[in-house]
Amino acid sequence: MSGKVGMFSALMIHGKIELIDSLKVEMAASSASGKSEFSDLLKVVFGKQVGLDKRALSDDLGHTYGSVCRWVAAQTSPHQALWPKIVSWIESSLDKKRGELQALLVA
Repeated sequence: MSGKVGMFSALMIHGKIELIDSLKVEMAASSASGKSEFSDLLKVVFGKQVGLDKRALSDDLGHTYGSVCRWVAAQTSPHQALWPKIVSWIESSLDKKRGELQALLVA
């Protein structure tokens, strides 16, 4: 399957790429307009399966790491006016993550 990674690792990488692709499709189709949907999106993209970096979001948007952690844990929510900026950051980060994963398969 790949020269850089073993067969089972390649399967895992393909699964993550498919997950990222599915998330992007759902994000394009839905605006995550409710607090529970937005919270669920954050939980998924910052969870183990996708693994986006909470610190990077906090640094890029100028919010504290603690605030981002509370958003992800659904303890608080960012102001709704900030949601489009967060979604844009997530989309960009998913594209970058997909590229990194794809590069592992192309050895």
